Amino acid sequence: MAIMTIKKRFDPTKTIFLIDGSSFLYRSYYGLRPMHTSQGIPVHAVYSFCRMIKKLIDQFNPHYIALVWDSKGKTIRHDLYKEYKAKREAPPSDLFQQKEEIKKIADLIGMRQVEKPGYEADDLMYSITKEQTEKGYDVVLATSDKDMGQLLSNQVVILDTFKDMVIDIAALEEKMEFEVRKLPFYFSLLGDASDNIPGVRGIGAKGARDLAQRFESLEDLYNNLDSVTKDRTRNALQESRDNAFLSLKLFLLQYQATGLKTDDFLFDFHNWVNAQPLFEKLELKSLLKDLQKYGVPLKEKVWLSKLKGYQFKAVTKYEELKKVCEKIREKKVFALDTELTGIDVFKNSVIGISICLEKGTSYYIPFGHKTGEQQLSSMIVENELAPLLANPSIKKIMHSAKFDQLALAVGMNMPVHGLLFDTLIAASLITEDWQRAGLKHLSKFYLDEEMLSFQDVVKDKGYKDFSEVPFELATEYAAADAHQTFQLFP
Repeated sequence: MAIMTIKKRFDPTKTIFLIDGSSFLYRSYYGLRPMHTSQGIPVHAVYSFCRMIKKLIDQFNPHYIALVWDSKGKTIRHDLYKEYKAKREAPPSDLFQQKEEIKKIADLIGMRQVEKPGYEADDLMYSITKEQTEKGYDVVLATSDKDMGQLLSNQVVILDTFKDMVIDIAALEEKMEFEVRKLPFYFSLLGDASDNIPGVRGIGAKGARDLAQRFESLEDLYNNLDSVTKDRTRNALQESRDNAFLSLKLFLLQYQATGLKTDDFLFDFHNWVNAQPLFEKLELKSLLKDLQKYGVPLKEKVWLSKLKGYQFKAVTKYEELKKVCEKIREKKVFALDTELTGIDVFKNSVIGISICLEKGTSYYIPFGHKTGEQQLSSMIVENELAPLLANPSIKKIMHSAKFDQLALAVGMNMPVHGLLFDTLIAASLITEDWQRAGLKHLSKFYLDEEMLSFQDVVKDKGYKDFSEVPFELATEYAAADAHQTFQLFP
């Protein structure tokens, strides 16, 4: 609806898109559950904001665009009314932290940003709109701020990107049941609790609408106050006269010459790829994947073993298995993990076991893969490992031990005793609210070592399940599970 309305109505080469940065920052921040990078940097507002910008770019391919911000500190409205926005709670500190990252992204993609001390985004958008419409340009205001309705005209519409709606002068007048030019008059009566604009105490939305329909302006209303028949309404207006005219001044948008030329808003959508370094830093994986549309290849993950020089070894011969078992008897403590064909221990088969006895070396023992490569039989693995797994004096370190213990006991008749430590339970006890307790996330946070994901190894390769993964890749993935669990234990 929004795409067709704007494309049908406006010439893209003569249309300027103005994004209300402050309005969308708050909607992005509170509209999505908290997200953090592996190192705890909050990014959910950045992610949501970038999605909004990208959606707008994809839909309209704007030739001219700008991101408009509120200025820090007091504005010209505080000079009129010291209590303006006084009741607002201080925003969360990480909101402004994320705003700075958004501004960096806008700079990287070459999107003009407008900000002026003492002025709110509304006033700047009004000023730009006034200057550009006088030059014959149309303006699309990407905002959810109700105050901006007073700018609507044949050349100006509002785009709500979250609801995918376009509001033009006809739509707003149909909704409000009075002319757009009376919008400040209406709000001067209603006030705004969020901005601490007083309005007229005792008059609500219906009363304000009735008065806006009946009178031409606030001045006209007070000049004809005697014609207001309801005593309660008339008395409320008399008592709040000063507040009503103050509220009108606060709602009216203020013009300030910007000195900006139309070409200052030029934008090339191809510049979106320039945000790649920051997307990588903030671990915005879906935004990085989206860059493939622009011909930017996804960076291949460097295997942990190659990056750190770790020895991850596939155990495919009986002699190799015997040596691993001898080391287990010698060390008497090791990290253990299993690989299955799925996540249901009662329905899916165990196809491999990984073991780590020391940092730097880890083993993967495959016995149920369908790759045609030489592997041990499950019977041989069971005969050698079962006594060691059942021995309580040989200690085991595991991540989500319950899953692996069930898998081995049910699927291979190999009960596991001597559990020393479960890194999943430990992580669940000590991690912050924003942290995830999955092994891959813990490895990145505590060890700064990135592991391959199931997505990397199975889904992205087009395999049905882990049994189809070739040994080299399977070993990198599975042996890393035991190795990183062993490292996380201390």
